[in-house]
Formats: sequence, C-alpha cells, structure tokens
Amino acid sequence: MTRMTEDTRAAGLDLDDDADFERRDRQLTRVGWILLTAFVLAAFVGLLGPGPLSARTPTSADGALGVEYHAIGHIEADDSMSLLLDASTVEGDTPSPSR
Repeated sequence: MTRMTEDTRAAGLDLDDDADFERRDRQLTRVGWILLTAFVLAAFVGLLGPGPLSARTPTSADGALGVEYHAIGHIEADDSMSLLLDASTVEGDTPSPSR
C-alpha cells in the first residue's frame, strides 16, 4: 500500500482532501434540491398559476351571486371568469345566450 501512495505522489496526483469544503458542498446541494422541489410542488398545487390552491369562488351573503376565477394569472396567458347565478333568484324570462 505504501508503494501505491508513493507512485501516486510521484505521478503528480497528490490531491488534498478538504472535508469542510465537501461538507459545505453537500449541504448546499441538499438545500438546492429542497428549494427546487418546493418550487415545483408550489407550481403543481397552483401557487404560481392555475391550480387547486389558486381557484377562488366568492359568493354573496345569500348565495344568489358568485364569481369563479383564478387568483394568480400570467401576463400573456388567457384567463377566464365565470359568473354564477342562482336560478331561483332570476325573475321573468331568462335570456338565451348569444352566439
């Protein structure tokens, strides 16, 4: 074993181990993976755009009127909003939707 170490040093491959650097590198890598995973999960559940956590449906106190929309939108993305009416509150003839 001594012969191999001497040969390695003679060949110019004497590498110093830096345990502190390796420990910091592993910690930073782990933090990076945790942040990346958190970002992907936040996007998946809708914190960065349409998804289950970004859907909003506020209604009036009596429940006759409501609006559905996504709380987070993007500049160049299409967005939609739906108006919800309770059929029992509409009086008279119901207009037919225009095409």
